[in-house]
Amino acid sequence: MEDGAVYAFGRTDSSQLGLSAALIEERQTKGKHEDSQFKKAVGVPTEVPGLENVVALTSGSNHGLSAHEDGSCRAWGFGESYALGQGEDEDVPTPSAVTGQKLEGKTAFCVGAGAQHSALLADE
Repeated sequence: MEDGAVYAFGRTDSSQLGLSAALIEERQTKGKHEDSQFKKAVGVPTEVPGLENVVALTSGSNHGLSAHEDGSCRAWGFGESYALGQGEDEDVPTPSAVTGQKLEGKTAFCVGAGAQHSALLADE
C-alpha cells in the first residue's frame, strides 16, 4: 500500500461514503432506482478526500471510521447514535477528526464499528 487512499461506492443517503455533496452529484449513479426513496448512490469506486495514509478502516451500518499513519482518527456518516465521536448527534458528511480530552497525546492505530457504535485502539 503506497498512500493508503480509500475508495467508496454504494448508497449514500446517510453520508456513509464520506463524499461531499458536490462529489456525490458528480458521480451519482442514475438508472432503475431513480424513483426509490434512496436516490443517492455512487456506483463506481470514488476516492474519498481527506482519507490519505490510512492504516485501518472500518464501517458500521451508516458510518465510517479511519486511523491514519500520523495517529489521528477520522469519522463520517450518520450521527444520530453518537457513533462519530463528535459529541453531537449531527450527521458528518465528510471525514472529520475525532478529538477530545481522552485522546490528547494518544495515537490511534486500530478502529472498529458496529451498527450504532465505534471503538478505537490507541496508545501513548
